[in-house]
Amino acid sequence: RRPTSLQAVLFFRDHAPRFHFSPGEQDLLLLALRNRSDAACADELGLSPDTVKMRWRGIFERVAAHRPDWFPASAGADGSGADRTTRGVEKRRHLLAYLQRHPEELRPYQR
Repeated sequence: RRPTSLQAVLFFRDHAPRFHFSPGEQDLLLLALRNRSDAACADELGLSPDTVKMRWRGIFERVAAHRPDWFPASAGADGSGADRTTRGVEKRRHLLAYLQRHPEELRPYQR
């Protein structure tokens, strides 16, 4: 029997992932949601720190392709890109807050 109230329907509705993160990206995101540093993520996943950085870049590019309004332009105010670290931290914070509200994004999927 199906629920009749709108709240119940919305609660039980199955939302498909929007971004379709790869299994490797999902592993990194799950560790990041547990407040692991990039170094700890690299250690736990058996990856180099550079590989972790490349995965973050892929994650941010995938999200920006679907939601370009989420992340600011890549150059700093003076055009130098000087605030790259601050932007990366802000992007991560914004994305992880979204994932906490939308755990379906980290659900295994089939294409």
